[in-house]
Amino acid sequence: MSKTTLFDSRIKKYAYREASQIYQDIEASPDGLSHEQVEAMREKYGANSFAERKNDTTIRRLRRAFINPFNIILFILGIISLVTDVFLVSNFARNATTAIIIFSMILISGAIRLIQELRAKTAAQQLDRLIHESITVKREGELIEIYAEELVVGDIVLLSAGDRVPADIRLTEVTDLFVSQ
Repeated sequence: MSKTTLFDSRIKKYAYREASQIYQDIEASPDGLSHEQVEAMREKYGANSFAERKNDTTIRRLRRAFINPFNIILFILGIISLVTDVFLVSNFARNATTAIIIFSMILISGAIRLIQELRAKTAAQQLDRLIHESITVKREGELIEIYAEELVVGDIVLLSAGDRVPADIRLTEVTDLFVSQ
């Protein structure tokens, strides 16, 4: 069974059940999880974060920077110019200037795209380090603030106006709910 199908079946399983049945299935309570349960859930299900993407290799970045439709068209035009202006003409009329300009445009375009991609990736990593969304959860009967990354399966999340939904959650009690995607 694929991971997506398993995930979809779990969502369907809990979507129509009573909250008390869900608490029983995941061994939680309406008062929240204990410290030991939090550690067990984190061990079992992992952290509340997206899987780390593999860093791009230098070869992949170079390929994305230089192999694109614009550069392919320029490369074909450069080859045509090279053949028609250098190889198929007499010695007196040879001129490789057009081909050199076109190949230079390919190199400049690719270098600019590579530099922009590296800068954007660095900026995104810096922003990622700065953003830590805190949420209110109920654990051991007390309301506490934690970072969204520390959320585990079975936590009772309290949302209020303006909060972002920190994970896939099952709503058990709702008053005046309005969601904006």
